Amino acid sequence: MENTIKQNLYMFTTLTLSLIVILSYNSGIDSSMAQQQNETTNQTEIQDQENMSESKFLKNSTSFGNATADLDIKHAPEFSTLTIQPWPIVEPSAEFNIKGILVDKITLQPVANSEVSFLYESASEAIPPFGLETIEKQSTDTGGKFNTKTSAPDTQGIVSVTAIYNGSGLYHSVASDPALVIVSNSSLPP
Repeated sequence: MENTIKQNLYMFTTLTLSLIVILSYNSGIDSSMAQQQNETTNQTEIQDQENMSESKFLKNSTSFGNATADLDIKHAPEFSTLTIQPWPIVEPSAEFNIKGILVDKITLQPVANSEVSFLYESASEAIPPFGLETIEKQSTDTGGKFNTKTSAPDTQGIVSVTAIYNGSGLYHSVASDPALVIVSNSSLPP
């Protein structure tokens, strides 16, 4: 009987030790798996944050309405007005005014301190190209406005005035629609 007890005790001890070894091995696997899952979760969260950050940057860089203040994207301005006074008829050799406003096409804010040049050309065969004087370049004021004067040619006919902005680091170049002026001695078109 004593032998049987010893054998039973031996078997019990062996089984217990085996069970402890198996449980600790499984526990090690479980903690290893948990650690791997935790690392995978952390990597996924980091990747998601990077993707969100990249997505936000791409959104800001492609849509002007969401662009951040420090993200300058080159875009087009526009001439919101180009007026000639008197208009549409100017007497030969008489002076007339050219006024306009240059604005940011996206924000509609004025484009200040920018140089505007002019294309002044004949729009009819009656006026020779050499009969037109050069219109001096103008700088826009803080409101994006510019104002200049020029003389009509000596000959009756039609002339065209176009304002041109050559662009900058932030803006593309742009030209206004041509403003046509009738040069005539009468108040009626020729």
